[in-house]
Amino acid sequence: MLYLNNKKIFLIAAFTAIMLVIGQSSFAGTVTWDGSASTVWTNGANWIGDAPPNTNDDVVIDGNYTNAPILNLSGGAVTINSLSLGENNFSKLTVSNCNSTATQLNITANCTI
Repeated sequence: MLYLNNKKIFLIAAFTAIMLVIGQSSFAGTVTWDGSASTVWTNGANWIGDAPPNTNDDVVIDGNYTNAPILNLSGGAVTINSLSLGENNFSKLTVSNCNSTATQLNITANCTI
């Protein structure tokens, strides 16, 4: 009887952990550039919320920044869900080292410029 209870607890815990991982990886958030630290895209301090965008995020770059972003793709391709660039204010995004399909910016949904 004790063995069955431990097995049930393990299965419930494993299922819960899997659901948390799936839920977090599929959650899309809005990430807004503030450029307060530098021009480096991957520096979390440049984004409101202190984390650079991930694959499922909607990215907003709308002119209210200290430094304009530079996305250097020398480390490989970057994928985001959507991009809104300059919807209300003049904005600039520089993408460098995008010379092949292995080093490109992929936008899976909408792109507003």
